Amino acid sequence: MRFQELRLSGLSASQVRRRVEDGRLAHPFHDVYLDPVTAIGREARLRALVERLPPGAAMCRQTAAALHGFGDFAPLPRGVHVVLPPDTWRPTFRSLRTHEAVLAFETVLVSGIPCTTIARTA
Repeated sequence: MRFQELRLSGLSASQVRRRVEDGRLAHPFHDVYLDPVTAIGREARLRALVERLPPGAAMCRQTAAALHGFGDFAPLPRGVHVVLPPDTWRPTFRSLRTHEAVLAFETVLVSGIPCTTIARTA
């Protein structure tokens, strides 16, 4: 859920801030708010992040490797790697590492999250 959606539901900015501070809302990325119960899994946090990324973006590098099931997944605060199509705006969220693709790339959905293919990720 985005901040504006919370505001439209009737919450003030200070109410949103208090809910994050007291743990009633999770705030894993800029302008991404989740119910703390659903924010527990990394896939839930990544699916929420995908909604804030430009069209065509996909998880890549260590993040995609972990989603595909090989390698250790670095904790989200250490960075989520995302590849973007050429000439796409680069979001600057906390813990987000963006990479611009020089060549076109294919994506696959892993747990509902767009990722680079295993061949490109390996």
